[in-house]
Amino acid sequence: MPWFARIRKCPVHVSVAACAVLVALAPACRRTPSVPNEVVQTADALTTAALDEAVALAGAGGDVVLVDVERTPEMADPFSARAMSGIRGGLAARGLSLRAEERLPINPDIERTGEALRKGDFIELVRRHASAKLIVLFVPPPVLTSAEVGALPTPRPKIMLVTNWQAPRLTKLPKGFIQVAIVPRAEGASAVDFASQFEVIK
Repeated sequence: MPWFARIRKCPVHVSVAACAVLVALAPACRRTPSVPNEVVQTADALTTAALDEAVALAGAGGDVVLVDVERTPEMADPFSARAMSGIRGGLAARGLSLRAEERLPINPDIERTGEALRKGDFIELVRRHASAKLIVLFVPPPVLTSAEVGALPTPRPKIMLVTNWQAPRLTKLPKGFIQVAIVPRAEGASAVDFASQFEVIK
């Protein structure tokens, strides 16, 4: 299948630039020698940036919860899989511990609402891990109102978003709800490298 056909099959919530990275990276995950090394380096750079921010947020010895959706075969995402594996495997070396890894059901109304997670599932997740130091989301959270955020446990975990999904609704969340977001740039660049494709928002 030609690369442009595979890009058309990418989920609508993933940027075109990110789709191109996913397509290019798929052979890299099989360690095909012909894949440009900079594609693999993009995923590894994302992992490094996420771990750096996780240490800053969780502190020494902090426990971390990793959260993704239950991905169907159609949502297979080699780029995210590599980054998630790198983050999971890199926590201990950074002095952090993995408290839990959860996969939540994808919102059946995602096409209508643009939200990958249902509010109830996300709110229950935060309550379930209220004593954790950090929650790392691999998909954007639902948009909560100020009242809904105010009803969450206090204190509660800090939240970091690390994703290659477009996340235009982040600005609608109450200020400070997410401490760090590593997301695709609004306008993807042609270069396949971390700095061109992603931005770190604090």
